[in-house]
Amino acid sequence: MPIGTFLLALALLLIVAVLIAIPLFDRKRPAVQPPNERDLLEAERQGVVRSIREIDFDHRTHKIPDDEYAVLRIEAVQRGAKVLQQLEQLPQPLTVEDEIEAQVAHLREKDRQIAE
Repeated sequence: MPIGTFLLALALLLIVAVLIAIPLFDRKRPAVQPPNERDLLEAERQGVVRSIREIDFDHRTHKIPDDEYAVLRIEAVQRGAKVLQQLEQLPQPLTVEDEIEAQVAHLREKDRQIAE
């Protein structure tokens, strides 16, 4: 194999290795964000909905008697209501548009201060 081909292959290998390694050494932010309170409550809400659906299905297929079904469903609905109340009490997350507007307002304020 000619030396030029070998050097070209080695250069390509180094470039690929650097491109693969860059994200590994970039520690500006964690790769996985820890779940916040809203995420946890949303997951719990989905679990409650799934639970209610399973209870309903089990009742329709006669796996759960009527009296037990009523108790289980009421408990699940109450748990779901509590989760929804907790979700409503949380501040609404900013949308992308809100974040952009906040940044624009901040930059305009900086420009105004510089102009004075």
